[in-house]
Amino acid sequence: MKTIPLIFFAMLLCHTASAFDLPAPFSIVNEKVFDGDWSVAHGEGTPVKHVKRSNHIRGWIDIIGFREMCNIDGVDYINISPKDTAIVKRDSWHTSVDGTVVSFKSTCTVREYYGFTIATQRTTFHWKKKICRKVCHNNKCHIECHWTHHHEYQTISAVEKSPKVFNNSIDCYNITITSYNNSVTPYTLIYVPPRWNIVKQTVTYRNATASWYNLTGLVQKNDVGTEYVKFLNKSKFVIDEKGTITRRAEYFVINEAPLNWSLLDIRVCTPYIEKSDCICNTTIYNSKPSDFILWKPLVTVVGILASFIIGICIITGKIA
Repeated sequence: MKTIPLIFFAMLLCHTASAFDLPAPFSIVNEKVFDGDWSVAHGEGTPVKHVKRSNHIRGWIDIIGFREMCNIDGVDYINISPKDTAIVKRDSWHTSVDGTVVSFKSTCTVREYYGFTIATQRTTFHWKKKICRKVCHNNKCHIECHWTHHHEYQTISAVEKSPKVFNNSIDCYNITITSYNNSVTPYTLIYVPPRWNIVKQTVTYRNATASWYNLTGLVQKNDVGTEYVKFLNKSKFVIDEKGTITRRAEYFVINEAPLNWSLLDIRVCTPYIEKSDCICNTTIYNSKPSDFILWKPLVTVVGILASFIIGICIITGKIA
């Protein structure tokens, strides 16, 4: 049983996972890559201005997208409620009137209704007109004036399908750390289990950092040009330039055991939050170099070689 860790490690060293053959998403030409900073996807598109007319009132409203929206497996997500992240563009005005403007007010409300986000613009226009006429009585004439008040209203709306609120929950998340100490080549394996909502794993040790991206986020634009992040099912390992941390199969590998735990930092990220206080289950295997020598196979091989050499010597002697 003591030989298993060494055999397992040898298998890891020889492993050529398909993820390592994928093209590097960080070298994609003319593409912006998302790495947790939403400022790379803040561009707003051009609204579609369908002007509505109501007497003297003119107005339009459009939802051009949602702030910090991402797409995973064809599903749109946002971090908080759609009504709070909808990007609403609107305008309202009035044409000229034969009178005096008293007030012109326009307000906007956003609400959710059965999977849709509705932005509604309500406009009120109050204007008045002075009407005067000549009044004569008993051969005496004078001018009488009064004001006529006009109230106009307009209500228009824009509707978009609501993205889902992303589930950032990563509670009860256990990371397995296994250190093989005092072996021929001491090493530590760190296993960070994948989850659908985790897009990035990062291990830092002795000021060296390596990251594994479960999904690759590229900045895209919707139909009107508003930016969002589309996550592709392409993984990527960003190497530690110091060579302290490598990756084999599903493991981060550090060629040291046991580790200085105060220098180790492990973080996992969703598209919206980062968690660093994950529970780590640690196991340390202590052994000596001789534990990793397969004695029986070694004796067998030596015996075969010895028999082969003796046979050659006997044959050579007879010929001589």
